[in-house]
Amino acid sequence: MDAGVLYGRVAVLRATSTPNGFNEGVDTWNTLATVWTDARPVSDGERWSAGQTLANQVIRFTIRWSTLAASITPKDRLQYQGRTYDIQGVKNLGRNSMREITATARAE
Repeated sequence: MDAGVLYGRVAVLRATSTPNGFNEGVDTWNTLATVWTDARPVSDGERWSAGQTLANQVIRFTIRWSTLAASITPKDRLQYQGRTYDIQGVKNLGRNSMREITATARAE
């Protein structure tokens, strides 16, 4: 994929656990990095065949491969255009040239 099609910016969020007053771990989401992305909605046909409800917005993000991109897992989140997305899956494209991240956000 040509890097010129990476036209949007997406923030990668990672949780850190800090104890509260009762010594319980509370997750705080911090921005790990902001990277260029190509964000494309998953088609209705793909959602239907995967058994997902239409109440969620599913987007497939493509980012350039890096050491940071290689560390992204479904435990992380993405923030794109003011919405927070839970990561469903991550895979490499090509020979570690790009990473494809499938993520969902609840419809408003």
